[in-house]
Amino acid sequence: MWHGLRINLIQNLYRMIIPYLSTPLRHSSKPSITKSNVMKTAARLFVIACALSLFQSVSASAQAPTVDICLVTVDTASTHNIVVWEKPTTEAIDSFLVYRMFPDSIYYEVGSVHYDSLSIFHDYDANADPNTDKHRYKLSTLDTAGVESALSPFHQTMHLTVSTAGDMFWSWYKIQGASNPVSMFNCYRDDDGTGDFQVVNVAAGNIQAWNDNDFGLYPSSRYVVDVDWSISCDASRENVNTTRSNLDERVAAPPVGIDQALIDGIQLYPNPTDGPVFLQIPSGLNASEYVLWSSLGAVSYSQNLPNYGSNGIITMDLPSLASGIYILELRTDLGMLTKKLIVR
Repeated sequence: MWHGLRINLIQNLYRMIIPYLSTPLRHSSKPSITKSNVMKTAARLFVIACALSLFQSVSASAQAPTVDICLVTVDTASTHNIVVWEKPTTEAIDSFLVYRMFPDSIYYEVGSVHYDSLSIFHDYDANADPNTDKHRYKLSTLDTAGVESALSPFHQTMHLTVSTAGDMFWSWYKIQGASNPVSMFNCYRDDDGTGDFQVVNVAAGNIQAWNDNDFGLYPSSRYVVDVDWSISCDASRENVNTTRSNLDERVAAPPVGIDQALIDGIQLYPNPTDGPVFLQIPSGLNASEYVLWSSLGAVSYSQNLPNYGSNGIITMDLPSLASGIYILELRTDLGMLTKKLIVR
């Protein structure tokens, strides 16, 4: 727009000056078209054209560029998604805006990160649970004048599911407008749920499934998938060079003689949580103790339950816990029962 206005002003200036430079001066009875008035008008147009040219140059230098996402991934505890990008060296960017696609297929802003901060965004929103589905993200920049850039191409996380027969299925990592960036998928198994993941299979980048023949040998196993690829991100003070799926855990069969409905009646809420937790024990089930295990197999907290009231609700005043997945073991008169707790 500014370029067109500037060209138009220069053309008008040319049309007004050239006739008077090629003809002798004549007396005119019309002051509005004297050479003096024409030159004054031309001078004004020239000043305006210069100002527009300067404004155009300043605007172009201050406009924030579009920055692409480098990668998206799931945190190691499988509690939330992470968006990573590389920060360009510029004084034009005030902050980065992160967008996620919602069920209506529209991208909404879900967070912002200042330019001076680490170029990583952690999406703790329960609606973006990596254990339920894959998610798409886009990025934009906000310049120092408050003008937002266009959205970047989306990046989509991987999502893993494991069937009761040991079949692993994972969604591909996707980048809008780009080919599959993955050369190999690495499948890991944690045999006893203590956090010791070992590679049990390597699949080509165009494969999305694998069956673990040893699935039945490890009733407490967990699985995760990551990738080999050429993408590497410098997130300003932290390097990231892979993406991973969510963790998928085997669901152990209830102890013999226990009604599944009784187990389903054990409630742990809110879950995920960032504060107090309530444990509700259904009538007909007597519990004497609970133990909270971290994903690394360490006891994070334990408490005896001599009396938990007629309503069966226990307030768990947990100490400050790091974000991650915890396993609650509840000792009952019918055996040891377990529930998963996510701390944000």
